[in-house]
Amino acid sequence: MCLLLFALDAHPAYKLVLAANRDEFTARPSHEAHFWHDYPNVLGGRDEEAGGTWLGITQSGRFTALTNFRDIANINPNAPSRGRLTQTFLTHPEMSTSNFAALLERTGTLYNGFNILWGDFAADASDFFWYSNYTSETYNRSIHKISSGIHGVSNALFDTPWFKLERGKELLKQALERSLEHNHTPDHLSSALLAMMRDDHKPTDEQLPKTGVSLEWERVLSSMFIETPDKKYGTRCTTILLIDRANTVHFREYLSMPPDGKNAAAFTPKEQYFHFQLAPDTHSILE
Repeated sequence: MCLLLFALDAHPAYKLVLAANRDEFTARPSHEAHFWHDYPNVLGGRDEEAGGTWLGITQSGRFTALTNFRDIANINPNAPSRGRLTQTFLTHPEMSTSNFAALLERTGTLYNGFNILWGDFAADASDFFWYSNYTSETYNRSIHKISSGIHGVSNALFDTPWFKLERGKELLKQALERSLEHNHTPDHLSSALLAMMRDDHKPTDEQLPKTGVSLEWERVLSSMFIETPDKKYGTRCTTILLIDRANTVHFREYLSMPPDGKNAAAFTPKEQYFHFQLAPDTHSILE
């Protein structure tokens, strides 16, 4: 997952509005969003190469999402899969958000660079957290509670003002304002956010970050939606998640590339939509 944009407790109808693009090599096999057969309470995609997930939510309201921190010079090929962290939070309902935070602080440096968001939205919309195993002058390597408002994270630290992140946050703000003005339904809002996440505007070279890849790749990776001419890398799926004040979850996924990594050139994009009511220990899905 390479771009997460979200509004936390910033809309009268929703606790959380989140739009996410997963950027990945096409050849890496994964499973599209589904309720997991071994953990039927969990909804999310699944990485078939290393296990785990980039984004998921449970029917009891636990949500988490992950992005990689781009640092090409410091990659340990023997590090454990970062997607196991998100899987751990989703599949261990007995683990509190604070205990998960303690786990991250104990083990976070074992992994290649990452950002992770997590929270329990059945309990309290304000209990939403971010952690990275990287540091800066602004952020130390500790747990940060996220304030209400519009935020984002890509392949740098939280709210780092990369072009794609700043553009995305402004577009999200505009989409939410339009949804209020026109009293949009969740379907209308999620459709607008899906369209927003296909934005492919690129910055000037002067606005590009310097993350250790070539200038050509910095250009390719600089837009919200990514597509390479050979289709070997790009935005493989977009996820829209709305959690309303009545604890109804609207989860919509748009697949831009095949989840199994095969025949990308012949793949026809597809959408799927799930919605359900948050409730502990229930597996029923509303049609």
